[in-house]
Formats: sequence, C-alpha cells, structure tokens
Amino acid sequence: MSLWAKKPPVAPRLNAPIYQIAADDDALYAVSSAGLGEPSILWCLPHGQSIPQELTRASDLGSITPYREHIYFTSGGRVMRVAKRGGTAEQLAQHSQPFSFAVRDDTSLYLSVSDTRRAYSGGAPPVHPGAILRMPLSGGPLVELVEHRSGIPSLAVDEARVYLATDDGIASVDKNGGALRALIASGDPNERPYKLASGGAFLYAPVRGELREIDKQTGKAKILYRASILLDVAAHDGWIYVVRNTAFLGPGKPPEPGGLLAISQLNHEVRTIAEPLAGPQQVAAGGNKIFVLENALTNEPKGLALVKSFSTLPQAAAGTPMATAKSAPYGEPRRHGPRQSIHQDRAVAIARQHVSMVPIPAGTEVIVSRDGDNYVVTFKMSLPEGTHGPDYYAQVHIDIWSGKVVKTLVAP
Repeated sequence: MSLWAKKPPVAPRLNAPIYQIAADDDALYAVSSAGLGEPSILWCLPHGQSIPQELTRASDLGSITPYREHIYFTSGGRVMRVAKRGGTAEQLAQHSQPFSFAVRDDTSLYLSVSDTRRAYSGGAPPVHPGAILRMPLSGGPLVELVEHRSGIPSLAVDEARVYLATDDGIASVDKNGGALRALIASGDPNERPYKLASGGAFLYAPVRGELREIDKQTGKAKILYRASILLDVAAHDGWIYVVRNTAFLGPGKPPEPGGLLAISQLNHEVRTIAEPLAGPQQVAAGGNKIFVLENALTNEPKGLALVKSFSTLPQAAAGTPMATAKSAPYGEPRRHGPRQSIHQDRAVAIARQHVSMVPIPAGTEVIVSRDGDNYVVTFKMSLPEGTHGPDYYAQVHIDIWSGKVVKTLVAP
C-alpha cells in the first residue's frame, strides 16, 4: 500500500537518539527521544522514501506494533493507535500499570506487564504482579489471560498460544486464558531469555550467548549459534535473524565485533550478513529488508544514521542439518563454569535490557562498580549546579554469579 498518494509533506528532521524500531511491508517505524522528561516521537519512513514523517508524540512510548493501516503502541498503561498516514492518535484501552511488551495476531493485541515484586525499590515504579492481557485490534476491553512473575516479560504468539519469557525459562498460556504452562523452567536465572521469536513449530531465543531453537511441544532445545552477547532475534521467511553485540573479551584479546547473522530454519546454515556493526541492539524485518538498530556510544550519529538496512535472504532451501554452528565466524562455544562470574560487559547488557523502557539518552556514561557479590551498573546523569537529587537515570544491581537483577533504582 502507498502511504502517500502525492508527494509526502515536509517533516521535521529526525536528529534524536532512536531506542526502538519495527517494520512491515509498508515502512520502517522508529521511536526517538531527546532525553529524560522529553516526549517520545513515533516516526514512519515508507520504503522507497528518504524523509521520515512524524506520526505522533507521547510520554513513555513503549512497544510499537504495525498492522494494516495503523501503528499500535503503548504509552505507559495506555494502548494507542495512529494511522500510518498520520493524524490524531486514538486511545483504545488503559491499564493501571505500564506495559512492557506487545505482540499481535490478525485479531488481537497481546500485552505484558512486568512483575516488580522482587526487582524494584527506592524511587521506582509501584510494586505489582505481572500479567498477560489481550485486547481486540479494533478496540475493546483488556482481558487478563494470566498472572506471572517475570521481570522482563518478552512475548511471542502463534495460532494457539502466547509465549512468555520467564526469569528462568519459557512458559505459555492459551490465547483464551487459563493456566500458565512451563515449557522450560531451569531454576537458573542465567537461563532467562530476553527476546522470543516464533517460527512454525519452534521458538527462537538468545540465552547466555546462545541462540536456541526450542520445540513448542516438548521444550527440547538445540543450540544453533554461540557468541558472547546476543540481544535480539526475528523470524522471517524461513530465516532467523539475530544480532550479535560488540563484546570486549579481556586484556590483550581483540573484541568480538557486532554483527547481523542469518540462520536457516531448515538446515541451520549460518550466514554472516554484516560485520562489524556498532553495538547492534535490535532487528526488524519488513519490505524485503532487515533493519538493525545500532547503539550510539557518543552523541553522533543520531536519528536514522543509527539504523542500517540489508536485503533479506531468499526462502531458505532444504538441506542436510548441520551438527553445530562452529564453522560460523565467532561461533565457538564459551563454557560457563558452576561458579564463574559473569563479565562486566554482560552485566551492562543485562542492565540495558532491564531498563530499556527508561528514556536514557544515547551516549550516557555507564559506570560499573562492585558491591560485594553484585555489579552496580549506573547510567550517569549530569545534574545542573546547585541541583539536588539522584545523579543517575537508572542504577541496576546484578548478582555477579547468576546475572540476576536484584535491585533497580530509577530517577523519579
């Protein structure tokens, strides 16, 4: 569909840091924010165009989900939508707690609320249980499907069930509600998947630097690829696209470069699409393109300069499954001993994911310190002279052995 019948209107320049992307066959969508206290802006860049168009502004703009003529998005505890052509955003529903993630099928939107009973203290959001909710795409009441205890409740959906990333594995619930059924429950917080993608009979999840293919019926997992830090994953046209973040491996060792990889669902062939990339954070597929959001380590570049695009691969061809992915670049396994502490770079990656909904400006100084058996990851804030208050946007305390978030402080 053409989003503009005539020449698109002139739009303000997108020159603020981007913290989220999504895509479909019509366009690339991006969310930017100039900093703490500033509204987030939802942008649309139709495929084949060069000037992004501002669609709407909102505070606490969270998950964005395109579908047909609209973009659905969360703003705190509100569910909103705006036409891809632009116009006034419409509120569809409201919840008492802010939403963390959202996914959709052809009829409904599925949303998650984080469980904060174990993670937050100090000046952070109110403590509350987690939940998965459903709402018709046409608008209507929010229906709670089930409560949960996940602190980072990433979601995936297929024709029958909604899948939830738990604090130690994966669970699912029927799309009509019911009991939460554990698919994987390891008891180990290191086994927490931060993102999920659904592809046919399998889920795909980055866990402890491993891209795992998980059978939806049995929970049996196969490791398809290994690296130090894998952050996001997307399933598209028979391929699994995953971003490998830049990792510093220690004194005297070259860093593992950031990159975009594609893994065939049929034969598990691994292809490197692009490297090096500057700290890739997110991946999205649409319009025969794969988009990668890089993380700016300084104030430049900004805006769409942070988003790289690559052509999608053709439908994966059948072949003989590979036993391992060791032949792929940077695919050698890294073993985790029973009392091996996580690297501080891993702690920073965990902290970034944990506070991903906090509007932290790109280029913010990150300091890692030790407090007993905890890493303390601090996202520093520069206070004006004479101002009193927290000197950070967020501070995350992480157990050095398990990688579990034990406390989070967020500036009021």
